[in-house]
Amino acid sequence: MSKSITEALVHILGRENVLTGSREIISRYFRNRVNRTGIIAVTPKNVKAVQRIVSFAIKTRIPIYTLGGMWSPEEIASNKGILLDLSKMNRIYEIDPVNLHAIIGPGVTFSQFQEKVKKYEPPVKIAFPVCADSPFILCNYMNRNITLNAPTLRGRTIIVSNYHVVLPDSGDIFKSGSHSISEQDHVPDWPGTGGTAPSLAFYGTDDALGIPVKGVVWLFPVQEHREVILFRFPDHESVNAFLFEHCRAGRFVEAYGANQTFLSALLAKNESEMKELRKEIPEWIVAGTLEGSEELVTVIKEILITSAKKFNGQIFSHELLCSTFDKPWYVWDRNKYKGHSEIISFYCLFSRFEQLKKVLTGELEHLGYSNSEVGQLVLPLKQARSLYAEFDLYFEDKEEGKNIYIRAYKKVIDAGAFVDRPAGSIAEYVYSKNPEIWKLQREVKRQLDPHNILNPHQFIARRGGS
Repeated sequence: MSKSITEALVHILGRENVLTGSREIISRYFRNRVNRTGIIAVTPKNVKAVQRIVSFAIKTRIPIYTLGGMWSPEEIASNKGILLDLSKMNRIYEIDPVNLHAIIGPGVTFSQFQEKVKKYEPPVKIAFPVCADSPFILCNYMNRNITLNAPTLRGRTIIVSNYHVVLPDSGDIFKSGSHSISEQDHVPDWPGTGGTAPSLAFYGTDDALGIPVKGVVWLFPVQEHREVILFRFPDHESVNAFLFEHCRAGRFVEAYGANQTFLSALLAKNESEMKELRKEIPEWIVAGTLEGSEELVTVIKEILITSAKKFNGQIFSHELLCSTFDKPWYVWDRNKYKGHSEIISFYCLFSRFEQLKKVLTGELEHLGYSNSEVGQLVLPLKQARSLYAEFDLYFEDKEEGKNIYIRAYKKVIDAGAFVDRPAGSIAEYVYSKNPEIWKLQREVKRQLDPHNILNPHQFIARRGGS
């Protein structure tokens, strides 16, 4: 990047908020070593600064890459452009425990918010995702990460009710829902209650259409009594049947089913500790939370214990497993095992899961990957109307892992698995099955980002996206 571009950004943001030189970029923003880069990283502190950066990018036609996850995609490392790091915009504008919402900036992390919310009365909590690909709350929620509260979310699973987005065509701010009319006196913080209609337009786009800079996120009340309960089961069929019965009945507030490999890889601090955990954790478990009055929790617990026996299951205790409901599960935590992981995830009906699992595990065996090394997670959604399934693959050789991952993923997609946020070659494969959706996405991108400056590497911007 030219010196004049760097100095212009310094003038906009101040020198302390502009990082140049490969050493800083490599250490902070890319997981693997990057030898050469034309990227300048910037760390704006407020919304006005983001708007000025976008205006500058429009004028100079310099692309902007947003840092959503822990690391930037390696494919952009050799490009010229501005890497937008919003971690300094970590203001918690408000926590409202009465009306169950919080207003936060894009740099607010789960750990920061969890520490802050402990001080509020009446007590409230935030929904933690099981597959967070970013430490930032707003990023995860805007990109539709699955949450541990899924069994009790009987309507919408999107838990950002209103948000503010900087648009890439002008640097102006789009405000969704009731915030487009007024932010005073907290008009109902629900999407669609007034104002602009396209309130869902920016969900799940991974910042390809705009840069979220503020959001209203839902909070959840902490009940009088809460208890985490664990059951061991002999197989995944029993796990699924048990989860379906009791999530459908509304007995769990949060719940998941997982195997020993998944949990030990997720929870261990290193590979050595993982080996020890595999000796402690049962082959298959169901974990869930019960909430309400102490009397109600006691009754539900007895129902669950009796029911588990029908599926050859039994209650057990494990302190570390109980803690899984108190913090987000970051996708990079799985890399501790063998050094690299690939995640195959999809949605389906409970009735389709066994068939899809058979297709996937059959293909993995064909490719030489042992199914005993597959981490498995099942998360019921909306009172078991459907489920989110995850299959984690662990590799020492990254390239070999990528090849197996892509081939197996395509096989299960062909069998009818639904993928809502495909990326890279998997996105290309999914969209090739319905070119009209791809065409519509590119047209939306052209309208909102006519100069193709915002995250131009994103899939919806490729092949005619400019």
